[in-house]
Amino acid sequence: MDPVKLRAQFPVFERLAYLNAGTCGPLPGPAVGVANQVLEESARSGRSGMYFEQMLALIKQRRAAYAALLNGGPDDVALTTSTSEGIVRVLAGLQFEPGDEVVTSDEEHPGLLGPLAALRAQRGVTVRAVPFARVAEAVTAKTRLVA
Repeated sequence: MDPVKLRAQFPVFERLAYLNAGTCGPLPGPAVGVANQVLEESARSGRSGMYFEQMLALIKQRRAAYAALLNGGPDDVALTTSTSEGIVRVLAGLQFEPGDEVVTSDEEHPGLLGPLAALRAQRGVTVRAVPFARVAEAVTAKTRLVA
């Protein structure tokens, strides 16, 4: 990938050095163009029938493309709307019990704070945030290791 060509795809970079890549990250021009086409077609045709079928087909297409990059199958790929949603899904799928401990970094993604608070309140899990450089040494016998 040529960084100069990639950067040229983002109109905001013509005047700013944009460093946020999360929810409020920069939008590439081609994505804006496609989104506008979808909205215009949805306004004319409605958001049922073809729109819904196309949305489902695109989800399958994206899952297959990511699976190919990861050398897996589409069933191995879950798409989420955000990092925060992905964190919630992973934590919900783990079998935490009262007394388990989660060690996390004090530099962790903000989308993890709410789900960790819920683990503490709902499942009796202890949560410790430590400096990033000390996460490995903070793990104890009570820490639940997830591989």
